[in-house]
Amino acid sequence: MKFGICTTLGCAPSTTVDLPIKSWDEVKEWYVKWDTLHYTLDGEKWHEIALVSDSTDAVDWKRPIAVKIYNPESYETVADCEE
Repeated sequence: MKFGICTTLGCAPSTTVDLPIKSWDEVKEWYVKWDTLHYTLDGEKWHEIALVSDSTDAVDWKRPIAVKIYNPESYETVADCEE
């Protein structure tokens, strides 16, 4: 019988950036997308700073965060586990 296996892997690259602020409390909103930190200090003008993360070796292939086994025809989950 065929089974589908969906594995969630973790990747945790980190970097250091120098922002032109005295405290993180000055940041009104922020998010990270495509290895770029987007933030606003006034809620209107957004700034971007590349994080330049190297995640090639950061993926933990040995310890998945979660694994789901499912029926590939019905997509019904037959077993799962999470860290």
